[in-house]
Amino acid sequence: MAILELEHVSVSYDGQRHAVDDVSFSVEEGEIISLVGESGSGKSTLLHCMQGLLPKSAAARGKITLFGENMLELSEDRRRRMRGEQVAMIFQDTGRYMNPIARVGKQFTGYLKLHLDKSREELLELERQMLEKVHLYDVDRVLHSYPFELSGGMRQRVGIAIALSLHPRLLLADEPTSALDVTVQAQVVKELVQLCREEGATIILVTHNMGVAAHISDKIGVMQNGKLVEWGSARDVIRHPQEAYTKSLLSAIVELDDEQFLCR
Repeated sequence: MAILELEHVSVSYDGQRHAVDDVSFSVEEGEIISLVGESGSGKSTLLHCMQGLLPKSAAARGKITLFGENMLELSEDRRRRMRGEQVAMIFQDTGRYMNPIARVGKQFTGYLKLHLDKSREELLELERQMLEKVHLYDVDRVLHSYPFELSGGMRQRVGIAIALSLHPRLLLADEPTSALDVTVQAQVVKELVQLCREEGATIILVTHNMGVAAHISDKIGVMQNGKLVEWGSARDVIRHPQEAYTKSLLSAIVELDDEQFLCR
């Protein structure tokens, strides 16, 4: 069953430049989708458009049906209610989106209070459970820290914990590991995918790394200059790419014929 359908979606800035140009695809429940392409290809703009997070200077056309509702026609109040409980987002650098002068625990609690009618003790227990699920076991230290006191990998794990705390059906991840060291990237991606499988969440991952996409995805979409130039199962896109641009992205992956890149 498709939980998300994009039909001829375009996004322009100031009525001129098309950051996204006539993109259509659908996502089935439980799938892991990767949108791949270089910087400026329109991946992040498309992801923000799905959740109604475009800046005022942007104009979107087409249709985005999420859980049966057209996101481009919903009121901001309705979009806000959908965020967190039905769809959540992990940003490229969680630390940039957190209040630098508020402790992590206070911000985590504030997020949960927007959606849950629970006691302070119940909220704290949920925070502990979610942080431990992303392998942050020194929970008290994390909750009492300011964002800048945590490493990049720890901040991203906090972002994943917060995003998944309300058990959203759809998780949008915008380059969630690109700001991390290479060794930490692999750990965080593995934890993210494992946790989403446990929670039964669908994932749309934006990345410039075709190796990551090949390793975790059911389907891969390749974007270039705002257009979706390739779309298909991970195996088909990796083994039988149709576009020269896709082939150039694949050429950067070492040992491409190794089955470890196609683990799903």
